[in-house]
Amino acid sequence: MTAQLRREAEIGGYEAAAEAQEAIAATYDAIAELVGGRSEEIALFDNATHAWNAAFYSVRLRPGEQILTGRAEYGSNVLAYWQAAERAGAEVVVVPNDEHGQLDLAALERLAGERTALIGVSHVPTSGGLVQPADQIGRIARGCGALYLLDATQSAGQFPVDVDAIGCDLLTGTGRKFLRGPRGTGFLWLRTAALEKLDPFVAEIGSATWEHSHVNVLGLGAAVRQALDLGLEQIGQRAIAPGIQAPQPARRPARRHHPRPRTDPLRHRHRQDRQGGG
Repeated sequence: MTAQLRREAEIGGYEAAAEAQEAIAATYDAIAELVGGRSEEIALFDNATHAWNAAFYSVRLRPGEQILTGRAEYGSNVLAYWQAAERAGAEVVVVPNDEHGQLDLAALERLAGERTALIGVSHVPTSGGLVQPADQIGRIARGCGALYLLDATQSAGQFPVDVDAIGCDLLTGTGRKFLRGPRGTGFLWLRTAALEKLDPFVAEIGSATWEHSHVNVLGLGAAVRQALDLGLEQIGQRAIAPGIQAPQPARRPARRHHPRPRTDPLRHRHRQDRQGGG
């Protein structure tokens, strides 16, 4: 990143970007490899929220349709669901949890149907150790023909994520969390087959947003490549190891209650009299 910054200062932003085209393209390739997609299905953003908004607000919602989501969702996502549903005359349905705290798959399967336009889930919530059963949710989404949007902000880089195994249509992530990349980086993966069901909520040409930080793009590419080289399986095992290996707090031995003997006040006073003399 510092080398690219220095080069921009020396020869200018356009020229430095032109020199770095191969490395910039490698960032798209690396993210595609990270999620199991293709580089032409990757779009870069300045954070995960903007990537998620670009995905969600492109979903066509019609009156009477429904968005299915869970209880452990990111707050901003839920607000967007409610806003879009209110505008379109659609409905947001919150699927209950099962006894383990995950999204209840049986309830989801009962609720999903012809009216379901979107199933939107956070793969890993922002707090706690919950991991949603993303692949099983994908199976249900395919069964009812709904689009499936997976927020992988907390999972991309923490353990393997494969869009084909999961069966999602859209996936968003960030560089700054478990990938340990620079701030100001986010990405969207979009399944090509899902394009016919989407209407981009912003229409523009590339030159309209030319103020793109290629320095950040290169930093993101380096972070993703490092994760791939280390191995996501190994990273995932290391991520869960503290919870597995953490010593359990030692149990304090049970304390037996021994009642203190009651003092006979007469005997106690007699002993004091004899000790006091007199």
